[in-house]
Amino acid sequence: MIYTDQQLIEKIRKMIIDFEDEVVEFKEARTNYSFKDIGKYFSALGNEANIRGFKEAWLIFGVTNKKEIVGTAYRQDGNLQNLKKEIVGGTNERATFMEIYEVNMDGHRIVAFQIPPATRGIPRTWNGAAYAREDENYKSSANGQGGLNKKSGWSRLVQRNCRRCYFRRFRSRSSSLCKIVCCGIHFFIL
Repeated sequence: MIYTDQQLIEKIRKMIIDFEDEVVEFKEARTNYSFKDIGKYFSALGNEANIRGFKEAWLIFGVTNKKEIVGTAYRQDGNLQNLKKEIVGGTNERATFMEIYEVNMDGHRIVAFQIPPATRGIPRTWNGAAYAREDENYKSSANGQGGLNKKSGWSRLVQRNCRRCYFRRFRSRSSSLCKIVCCGIHFFIL
């Protein structure tokens, strides 16, 4: 869905009031933000949107973790839309943002990245690693095949949402390892 400025402002206000969760991330990003971190969030938020059955995820610049609207000057020079081309090169699906919005809220510039969900059964990777949300951060799976820990919620959600999944727990002297297979993709959870 493409949003008008007014629709997006209402949606952002609702997200600020209601939640920051696995499919919404607020960043202050007053002047700049790491392109690599944008790519990691693109992977993590897209993967979480797929797992949870959402049609979109959001990365929003100009809002603090305390949910204060402070504004951002990120790529204010006019090359913001170039990110759509730039992000494609790092993803396995050659995916990009659904849309990148600039809106004015309470006299502050907000940048909102609308992220599509990953394709069902194919975790979205950024530079070869799949990412998932863990609390307010992202967590890498070493080679797109695993390394996510139990807090990410993947074991519970993947198992519940896919009939072809299976879950196995292995124990060793040093730790417990869980293996999840969803649609032929192996996830190892430490």
